[in-house]
Amino acid sequence: MSDRLYNKELKTEYIDSFFGADSTKDIMMYEFINSANLEYQYNKDLYAFNDVEISSLLYFLKKSNMSSLNKSVSIYKDYIRWCIVNGKRGMYENGENRFEVFQATEDMKKYISNRKIRSKFLTKEELEDLTKFLINPIDQAFIMCLYEFINGAELHELRALTKEDVRRAKTNNRLELTDLDSNKRIITISHRLLDLLEDVILQEEYVFNNGEGDLKVRKLVESPYVFRLLYRKDTINQMASYTALNGKMKSIRKYTGYNFITPNSLKETRIIHEIIDVTKDLGLSESNRKAYNMAFDNINKLYDVELSYNQKHSIKQKYRQAIQLKDFK
Repeated sequence: MSDRLYNKELKTEYIDSFFGADSTKDIMMYEFINSANLEYQYNKDLYAFNDVEISSLLYFLKKSNMSSLNKSVSIYKDYIRWCIVNGKRGMYENGENRFEVFQATEDMKKYISNRKIRSKFLTKEELEDLTKFLINPIDQAFIMCLYEFINGAELHELRALTKEDVRRAKTNNRLELTDLDSNKRIITISHRLLDLLEDVILQEEYVFNNGEGDLKVRKLVESPYVFRLLYRKDTINQMASYTALNGKMKSIRKYTGYNFITPNSLKETRIIHEIIDVTKDLGLSESNRKAYNMAFDNINKLYDVELSYNQKHSIKQKYRQAIQLKDFK
């Protein structure tokens, strides 16, 4: 992976000098792989970028929110600071960290990718069109489960969901979920999702490529789980892996053209819809504190999740961005 870096030895030295978690070092590596695209184009290291080149890089990153953009810029600023302290910039040394100046003086909001936001957060009509476009009930239910807060660590709540869990939910739409750490919660799901899950239980075959091209069909394995694997002798009664469901997400993005939807963005889409519905019910032209609080309370009661202050603040920002870009009414 490091072979893709520009000025690889220097970037690697900087990363190795960082006394922190390996996961943070992986993020640094990822950011430098991104910056390498522009560094090769301009034939200079990141530490020598001028304002025009910094601007081009930030547009290239296509970040969908300020938090993500600021994290990238923070890594680049720290790298340049390290280069200055350790005398690594040679002829470019002037004592100035241009990324710091740029961030302090420029309107950073203009580097947020509207295209990404438009695709990440779906209107109810888009969600309906997306699920109807998918011809396999198991794919439809996968999307709607994520929308209705069935996820968990490594999607374990989805993977561990059994046919018996669904059968028990038929009486009152209350579905019990089990996470990776064995913690359980009981949520209230929509009639539509319950119907989809029952369809999945009855599904015996899976149609590849959403039916596009030459028709290819494979049998689904016999299993107590709802989200089953393709039939092989070694998959009988096996729980689907996180890798398998993550691959399903990638395939659905490809089929539908919604290239930026994620398990988290579908969950956030559900909250955005709740804010919109509550705002309408209150007869408001735009959301206020009461509408936000009522929406968050409704989500908590339905899905047994307590949103943190930071999560609420983040979703408010995303909600405001989303409704400016698309008509969610």
